[in-house]
Amino acid sequence: MERCFGIRPQRVDEEQFRASHEKLDEALPGNGDVSSRYNMWLDAANVPRETIPRAIEALSAALRRRTAEKVELPSEEKVRYETVRGQPWQAFNWYRGDLSSVIQVNEDLPISLISLIDIVAHEAYPGHHTERVCKEQLLYRDKSRIEMSLMIVSAPEAVIAEGIATNALEAALGDDGFGALLQEAGDIGLRVDAAVAEVVHVEEWKLFAAATNVARMLHEDGMTPREAETYLQEWALHSPERAAKTVSFLMDPASRTYSTAYTDGKRLCRSFMDRSPDGFRRLLTEQLTVSSLLGEGA
Repeated sequence: MERCFGIRPQRVDEEQFRASHEKLDEALPGNGDVSSRYNMWLDAANVPRETIPRAIEALSAALRRRTAEKVELPSEEKVRYETVRGQPWQAFNWYRGDLSSVIQVNEDLPISLISLIDIVAHEAYPGHHTERVCKEQLLYRDKSRIEMSLMIVSAPEAVIAEGIATNALEAALGDDGFGALLQEAGDIGLRVDAAVAEVVHVEEWKLFAAATNVARMLHEDGMTPREAETYLQEWALHSPERAAKTVSFLMDPASRTYSTAYTDGKRLCRSFMDRSPDGFRRLLTEQLTVSSLLGEGA
């Protein structure tokens, strides 16, 4: 992993997951164990499949407006969304060049409104799509930097790209809470408690590190896929179906090492953003590197 991404992955101690469980336990309604209540709450927040495209378009427009307040978007940029089945990932941005992206959202498992908001921010505004169009315009078109015409996935630049995307929603929200976007999905028949949604969103990303732990245990320590699913159910609070889908992603040859790009990228870029008032804009518009951010003391 270190040779691919230029950063040594950090295993997360399970005590940090336990702390997230405690915060979810305090925030979630009802009684009983936190895993059951967490998954019941997510089920109640699932977006009806027939309304997913409409909700995506509404959220995309809202997040694009917020993104345009932080960085100048090229006038010709555009995003098209598709729903798909049978993929190991939840969503994927296929950047086509010419300032355009096709974003595919996987409908294999139900998608909560919380997850859908994060998908649009992560993949489009101000995440992957925004980074690619800004750098295509500013670095490739304006400055003729030919190297910006391609992106290598299993390389240090992926850590920066995922660091941008995993911090994208917080950057778009600014001082507003997560609930500020809950009403932007349009009338899809869902009422979600904003205070609970805020906690779920924050703690879900902390629990995502359990998948990075699993990736190392699967491919370095000899953990079996069934053991990996059990670990994710215990520490990431995944349902059995979601745990199986996550393990499928981690076993996929194209993504088996990639999970560290999310967790280490989020940590690295967050540290840079905390040190620099315009850090997120710089990440979107400059070709910063893992080594340069590490050299600054991240």
